[in-house]
Amino acid sequence: MYTDLLKQAQFRTSTTQDGNPYDKAVAERINGILKTEFGGKHSTL
Repeated sequence: MYTDLLKQAQFRTSTTQDGNPYDKAVAERINGILKTEFGGKHSTL
């Protein structure tokens, strides 16, 4: 399994509490949209 290979190579994965890495990607995308729409400090768009 992919995550097992990462652990063997001593990589830390970034996931939510239930272990789903895709949840974090969705949250980061939403944060990016909010920063763009409301003028976040580090907005890149």
